[in-house]
Amino acid sequence: MLALLCLVALAAEHRLVHQGETIEAIASGDAGLAQEIRQLNQLGPADEPPPGTVLLLPETTGGHV
Repeated sequence: MLALLCLVALAAEHRLVHQGETIEAIASGDAGLAQEIRQLNQLGPADEPPPGTVLLLPETTGGHV
């Protein structure tokens, strides 16, 4: 639980998922960033968030994904 709180605290921005978007598309094809987004949002390697989901983004993106 503490680890999750620490991860959420490091998230600088939020991003709304739109119809047809994937984590890889949101990460602009950056596999490392896609993995960070998945970890931060507790998504498995094959999981895709449904439209309307608010994703937490790593601080390194500055929310500009």
